[in-house]
Amino acid sequence: MKLNKIAALSSVALLSMGLAGCSSSTTTPKPKNISYSQLSSYKSRKKVVNKDLAKKLKKDQKKAKDGDDDYNYSLYLYKVQTWEDQTIAVNVDKDNYMNLSTKEKVAVGQSIDTLVKKTLKENHVKGKNIFITIYDEDGNILVPAYNYVTLKFKNKKDQEEANVPVEYQNALDKAQSYSDNMHMSKQGLYEQLTSEVEGFSKKSASYAIKHVQANWNKNALEKAKSYQKNEKMSRNAIYDQLTSSVEGFTPSQARYAINHLPK
Repeated sequence: MKLNKIAALSSVALLSMGLAGCSSSTTTPKPKNISYSQLSSYKSRKKVVNKDLAKKLKKDQKKAKDGDDDYNYSLYLYKVQTWEDQTIAVNVDKDNYMNLSTKEKVAVGQSIDTLVKKTLKENHVKGKNIFITIYDEDGNILVPAYNYVTLKFKNKKDQEEANVPVEYQNALDKAQSYSDNMHMSKQGLYEQLTSEVEGFSKKSASYAIKHVQANWNKNALEKAKSYQKNEKMSRNAIYDQLTSSVEGFTPSQARYAINHLPK
């Protein structure tokens, strides 16, 4: 009897040890915490995060469609996914998104920020100083990398452009159009912007001239080609016309144009 008791006890002990062994072998280790900048190196983790973002966005969209106004931000979004260098890429419905006021756009961005940081935390990714870039359906940037918590742009240039008065931006757009289509000189652009026709202030025009993307030599050459082809003018006459107050190109710009005219 004693032997049987010992044998029974031994069987129970062995069974307990076996169960304990099985239990320890099936315990899932806690994922390693990583920073957002490391996420690209953990491709499987990145894939899971992006899949989780898509799943959460879909749920929020359903809640919004069911009448929960707290999730209306999601109705402007097509996709949210992790990107490089601390940035989250978000594709939005351009027409509806652009009709929002600045305050409403910021609210949408803050909701995206909350969604992203919650998802990153659940996937053991540290998401500090996340910047969100808003794209349209075709991948064109609508809002550069912007931190919707601190309300700051990632790049100083984007910050400066965001603070540009509407009047200045309108002057720049006009200047760019005149340069691209009419190949005007720097002086010509300034005079056109400040003329009665356009009516921009001197400060707005100066800002536009400073920031317009133009190659003055090439603008002079395009003007020279036009005078050569359409007005049948000589090279000397073209030079004089380019450097006149009418066109306003510098002597060096005019010389460049003359030297590069078709023979």
